[in-house]
Amino acid sequence: MIDFMSDINLHKHESADVTRIACGQHLSQLLSAYADQEVFLLVSGGSALGVLGDINVAQLSSSVHVCVVDERFGVAKDDQNYYQLSQTDFARGFIAQGGMVCDTSLHDLNSLATAEARFGAHLQSIASQSRDGVRVITILGIGPDGHTAGIMPYPDDVETFHSLFYDKKRLAVGYDVGEKSPFSERVTASASFLRQHVSHTIVYATGAEKADVLESVLATGDDPHVYPGRIIHDMSDVHMYTDCVTAQ
Repeated sequence: MIDFMSDINLHKHESADVTRIACGQHLSQLLSAYADQEVFLLVSGGSALGVLGDINVAQLSSSVHVCVVDERFGVAKDDQNYYQLSQTDFARGFIAQGGMVCDTSLHDLNSLATAEARFGAHLQSIASQSRDGVRVITILGIGPDGHTAGIMPYPDDVETFHSLFYDKKRLAVGYDVGEKSPFSERVTASASFLRQHVSHTIVYATGAEKADVLESVLATGDDPHVYPGRIIHDMSDVHMYTDCVTAQ
């Protein structure tokens, strides 16, 4: 199990490009530090995938397993997070040299329940190995609404939020987010998984439109149902890379 840390290391840079490069360098150094160990790298979709382009694939060990931290269900192949990860230059190069990118696509399943079960079994395997000392690193983004991974805000329903994402026995959550996202059916690592089994957390969030919500995420508070990104206060070795936070 991972010891929780509440301190967040904030790295603010002058532009999105500089922020991305610095974030990629941090990730590269972290992976190099575990070159002789098995590592799981869990990646968010969207802009967080851009960080992978700054990693020197040739220096990566074949003991690194790259996976997504959440997935979209019931969508076209091109819209799946796994597919988008697999099409990056990073993933293509890594696979070409014998590396593993975990196929967590859900296109062959017919219900959210079975999708949750499959993704949950995948995360259970990672969790079991983390208890045995295998390192888990994650790259998380923060959405303009404060969400992270596939964990959406429920500002008016704290009970539903906690029953979905903070059940200690539930590592994956398959649910319908409704109008919270254009991709309404999601399967995501739960808050419980992220808090208990991630060794190192990198948060990448750029863009002036996120400035206010990042200030709220960085602030202390007991309302993750409003700002799910606040889970990072309970995660281990957190480094946030951004170009839009004003508070220090």
